[in-house]
Amino acid sequence: MLHKRLQGAAGHSAAIIVSLIMIIPVYLIITNAFKSAAQASSMSIELPTTFYVENFLTVVDKGKLATSFFNSVLYASVSTILGTFFCSNGSLCAVTQPNAVKSISLFLFDYGYCTTCKFLHANQNYAGYAPD
Repeated sequence: MLHKRLQGAAGHSAAIIVSLIMIIPVYLIITNAFKSAAQASSMSIELPTTFYVENFLTVVDKGKLATSFFNSVLYASVSTILGTFFCSNGSLCAVTQPNAVKSISLFLFDYGYCTTCKFLHANQNYAGYAPD
């Protein structure tokens, strides 16, 4: 009984430590985003004395976030609609074919199309993003 309790406590402790490792950088990014340049350079964990919203306005303006967002929404919507349409039609053909060879070939074509769409969607370049 004691062994199970110690094992459970060790598991919980490991989960807490891993959670802190993930949460602390996010907390630092969020708090430092609201700080002035001088305060942010220290990378301290304390809250900013004055909240600077101008930092976010600069990012939105220079990063062309609105254009990038709407391009992403358009691309994701169109690719989802087309992918669903073609894959469902191909799957219907594959299921209703009495010939096993035709059914398997249609399935493989359908699988290849869906995989290609997902690959292209994952590797798109967003408008307004210019790598250095």
